[in-house]
Amino acid sequence: MKKVILTLIAIISLSSCATIVHGDSEDINIITEPSGASFDVIELNKYNQTKILSGVTPTIIDLESAFDVLEGAKYKIIIKKNGFKTAEILINSDVSNWFLIGNLLNGVVGWGIDAVTGAMYHLEPDKIHISLIPNASNNKP
Repeated sequence: MKKVILTLIAIISLSSCATIVHGDSEDINIITEPSGASFDVIELNKYNQTKILSGVTPTIIDLESAFDVLEGAKYKIIIKKNGFKTAEILINSDVSNWFLIGNLLNGVVGWGIDAVTGAMYHLEPDKIHISLIPNASNNKP
């Protein structure tokens, strides 16, 4: 009986692998050349687009990887700096490899936990390093 209980505890503790490995949000590193660019993060969910965050580069921001149980997150980052063209980067969620592989043997319990917490998704890209392009007016002699 003791072995059965220990086995059940091990299965439950090893389930929901994506929740354990990276949780329901992720750090996104934003670096621009030159630094000091301003940025806005726009949440793109199925109902609307909402500005959720603003800042200046370089920085690290924390974004949720899912909006709902079965809806991965999607964001647009708009980067601006005087004298440079505006840059836009999309961040999409994809099903995490940890969710697929880690829960393969653990079954429904782990899948359910990862789905409910949003940890079944992983954000890409998780690092943005962009060289801003000067406006054409900056290149005139």
